Order: sequence, then C-alpha cells, then structure tokens
Amino acid sequence: MNVERPLTGAERAKRWRAAMRAKGLRPKVFWVPDTSSPEFIARARRETEVLNLWYEKHPEEVADVMAMHDWPVDDPD
Repeated sequence: MNVERPLTGAERAKRWRAAMRAKGLRPKVFWVPDTSSPEFIARARRETEVLNLWYEKHPEEVADVMAMHDWPVDDPD
C-alpha cells in the first residue's frame, strides 16, 4: 500500500502558485495602510473634518459633482 505523507505548508503553497501561474496569473503584493493604527484613524478623522467643512462652504460645487454621477437617492422618509 502506497501512502503519501501530507504536504507541508510550503509544498501546498508552491503547488497553488504553480496552478495559478498555469491559469495565466502572476503574484502581486499590495501594501495598504493599517486602518487600525491610531495614526491612520487620526489622519482619517482630520481629513474627513476638512472635507465636511469644504462641503459646507461650497454647496454649489458639491451639487455639480453629485450631478455628474448616477448616485442612488437617499430618501429619509
């Protein structure tokens, strides 16, 4: 009886990467901000506040931008 040993994690990964390459794909790595870091949260909050102030001072520009897009209408009723 021929019993194969289980694949290691590295062997499974190698097999998976080979299968993906055979499908015509290639690996890519994307680095994104850590959205749970205090620095990111503080920066996002500051930028949101700045945008909200700008929107309040420039309603006509906001209306023009919104008119360029097919946004769903929020009906509060």
